[in-house]
Amino acid sequence: MRIVFIIFIIIWILFSVALISNNNYLFDNIINVKINELLKIDSSLTRKKLLLIIEDKLIQMKKKELNNIMMNKLKKNINITKEQ
Repeated sequence: MRIVFIIFIIIWILFSVALISNNNYLFDNIINVKINELLKIDSSLTRKKLLLIIEDKLIQMKKKELNNIMMNKLKKNINITKEQ
């Protein structure tokens, strides 16, 4: 949590400096350099966490999709048996 707060403060300071200087090139350059430096800190860990989160979400979506398919099949079977 501290790391996120420190990163937020650094980015906030960079935005403030860039807005005060009112120079678009300086703004883009400072922000890109600092963000790249911050991403190097835990880039492999962060990527692994993001991949795990994405994988988990995909699994959840597949489970919901399968549940919907099974429910639709059950409803069709119930309707067929009711008609007979």
